[in-house]
Parts: sequence; structure tokens; C-alpha cells
Amino acid sequence: MIRDLRLSSQAASFILSLSVFFGLAPWPRPAAFQSATQVMPALSGARSLDLPAFWPILVLLVLLPWLCGRLYCSWYCPVGFLQDAVARVSSALRFRARAPGGRSAIRYFSFGLAWILLLSGSAAFHFLDHSSNLGRVYGLFGLAWGARVFDAVSAYGLVFGLAVLALPLWRPRWFCATLCPTGCLFMLMRGRALFKTRTGPGCNACGACSRACPVLCVDNG
Repeated sequence: MIRDLRLSSQAASFILSLSVFFGLAPWPRPAAFQSATQVMPALSGARSLDLPAFWPILVLLVLLPWLCGRLYCSWYCPVGFLQDAVARVSSALRFRARAPGGRSAIRYFSFGLAWILLLSGSAAFHFLDHSSNLGRVYGLFGLAWGARVFDAVSAYGLVFGLAVLALPLWRPRWFCATLCPTGCLFMLMRGRALFKTRTGPGCNACGACSRACPVLCVDNG
């Protein structure tokens, strides 16, 4: 039941992001809501007090990891939805997915660089932000109609898109676990979450849950 609700929520978020990007939403409020849920781009406007119309949603998303952990990543993120969909295809095709490895320094480098760029006022953080890169992937479809020139930014979006749609065949949620600065922020915050999954008295610290977690959020078995 909960799994079905989570998948439905992810799918709705993905459809919303598509409809907003391609202008299919018939009124502006869905676009304003979608803007507020793009955490890093929305927070970048806080330096000049230029917050999105649905700023309470943004505040809720920032505070949510202290309540329920990485709920945003598992219930809302469109990039996570795409990677989960590819992972299901991998399972159906009987690909042998590699189990997540140990913590990577790349994750913390990406996290530090992205947030330093954002806080310093540089727009370069968009090259690491998941929602910005997803927009580049969507933008590639405009090339079929000659809507834009294929430039370096388009090439970056193509590489990101191919990686998001191909690497999860071997490594589930690789982007979430390795590069996503928003996901890393939520991972660091979720350690003090009020409501989160906890081990029971029967746990023998075998480390199975730590090895199985696709976003490398479990510290110990």
C-alpha cells in the first residue's frame, strides 16, 4: 500500500515537471508550485529575498529531513523516479545490478562545491543541481524541431540524460548516491530525523541494509 502511494507520488511529480517544462499546464500555479520544489534554484533567490510564490512549500521541504528523513528523494524527486524506472527495467531484463559501494568522496565534493557556488551567487551550481539538469534533458527534445542550437550546455544535458537513463541498469540511484548535492544535504540532516526507520532488538549489525541502500544513507547494519 505504502509502496503504491510512493510510486504514484513520484509519477505525479514526474508528470508535473514534464507538463510545466513543455507549457502543457493550463494555468500558472502548477509552474509556481514546481518552482518551489526545486530546492537549490529556489534557495538561490533567498540571497535577494526573491522567494517563489509557494515559499512555504520550500520551507517545508528544507525542514522535512529533520522530521522524516529523505522523504523528498523517495516520494517526489523526478530524477529519482527516472532512475527507479530504469532499475525496474534492469530487473525485468535480468541485468546484474552492482550493489552500492562504500561512501564516496565525490558525493561530499559535489555537495561542498554546489553549495559554495550557490551561496557565493554563482549560477554554476546549476550544473550539479538535479532539477536544473533534468530541465536540460527535457530541453534536448526541442532540438528535434530546431528550437535551440546544440551547444555545450545541450551536450552536458545529453551526457547527464544518458547517464541517468543508463547507469541505473548497473547501479541503482547512482546520481542520488554519488553526485546530487540536494540529496547529500538531506542525507546529512536525516541523521537527527524524528521519524525514521530504526533497527529493532533483533538486529545483529550484519550490514545487509547498509549494503542494500541505493543512496548509501545507512551508516551501520
